[in-house]
Amino acid sequence: MWMKSIQRPLRRFLRPAPHSTSSTSNDNHSYYTLLSNRNLIAVKGPDATKLLHSLVTADMNARQSGVQYSMMLNAQGRVLYDVIIYSKGGDGHLLECDAMVIDNCVQHLKKYSLRAKVEISKAEDMRLWSLYHLLDEEMTPQILTSIAHDMDCCYFDPRVKALGVRVVTTLSTEVTTIWTHLQPGSLELYHQHRLKTGVPEGMAELVPGVCFPLEFNLDYMNGVSFHKGCYLGQELTARTHHTGVVRKRVVPLQVAPPIKQPIPWGVPITTKEGKPAGKLICCQGNVGLGLMRLEALNENLCTTIPTGTHVITAHIPAWWPAV
Repeated sequence: MWMKSIQRPLRRFLRPAPHSTSSTSNDNHSYYTLLSNRNLIAVKGPDATKLLHSLVTADMNARQSGVQYSMMLNAQGRVLYDVIIYSKGGDGHLLECDAMVIDNCVQHLKKYSLRAKVEISKAEDMRLWSLYHLLDEEMTPQILTSIAHDMDCCYFDPRVKALGVRVVTTLSTEVTTIWTHLQPGSLELYHQHRLKTGVPEGMAELVPGVCFPLEFNLDYMNGVSFHKGCYLGQELTARTHHTGVVRKRVVPLQVAPPIKQPIPWGVPITTKEGKPAGKLICCQGNVGLGLMRLEALNENLCTTIPTGTHVITAHIPAWWPAV
């Protein structure tokens, strides 16, 4: 059974503290959220790792922790799907992807499987959760105490540690009786935390066939290997990396006053003088993400939508490498 054979790399951190009590273990800033917007695909068989290695940006042969962030690209090097790959070792993997494109993602995998000895199917008997802390930069081992009790697939989010932990459970797992020291959080709360952290996710933000992976910080989130050799869409990604020129990147934004209605992808962001500075790719109230020209981050920025003009403040996330 897949869930029973997956590795448990967090176990040594997740034993209950010997002197903890309910009053000290409770933390009203720690939450768990069912990620109903993300689904799972099971890829298993002798050729499963080889197939994924040829399609994703990450090096499937170099993974160590059992979890890997990655993307699938088209032949032009633009993003099709952002994925997180959970590996049990051997020939079994789970791929997390946007629920809206799961059928397309399955078909994409099958298209390139040819005669490979691999089985590809939607893992409809599993659910995905995110566990996170709103105040700390990242979830520490102390906060994580007891989270993984009876959980077979529990990993730190491979993109940014501030996003907490990803947990895969079966449909029958009753998490409310396990994570009693955490509060249930809405999907909106999870997205707000993710946007503040500066991490894009899903087809609404990484529009299929439009976005370039390095502009969406794939390299900063350890989701690409520049040494693995060929994979679909590799040429442009490698060339961009080796030239060392990425002029635009996704950064977190503060928006004032808050935007209270849905906006289309790519609303222009300009400087006070009206010069193009970037694009607003998503917004939830007073937080959002923007694909910004790096030289314009310190400018006075704004965006205008039918309901009015909003002041934009962009900043570089603390988790970015020093450049």
